[in-house]
Amino acid sequence: MEERIDISDMERRRFQRFTIELPLDYARLERKRLKAGIAGNASEGGLMVYMQERMKIGTKLYVALLFSMGFELTGVKALSQVMWKDAGLEEGWGRYKYGLKFLKIADEDLHKLKKLQADLAIQS
Repeated sequence: MEERIDISDMERRRFQRFTIELPLDYARLERKRLKAGIAGNASEGGLMVYMQERMKIGTKLYVALLFSMGFELTGVKALSQVMWKDAGLEEGWGRYKYGLKFLKIADEDLHKLKKLQADLAIQS
């Protein structure tokens, strides 16, 4: 039986989320093999991501969110942890949806994430 977390309980957030659709590279701490995913939203506290790999709540990951800022390709790197999951998506690529909490993120990367949020708000 699939473990399923009711994400309606997760709406008590410290940081405002913003919608994105950006490539994400990640690696489990214990395996360190790089894989790809997609970030669906972000906040100063973490990411909501789609991946094709099944993971348990509590799994720790290195993540790198890739995006452009002006004419420069940049990104945000962080140590994160799977806080919730929803495996009830349709079959196919990216069928596992996870909520990741940042455990460790550099101040410079947090600044880039805030700037990305501000830039996206201006464009909307």
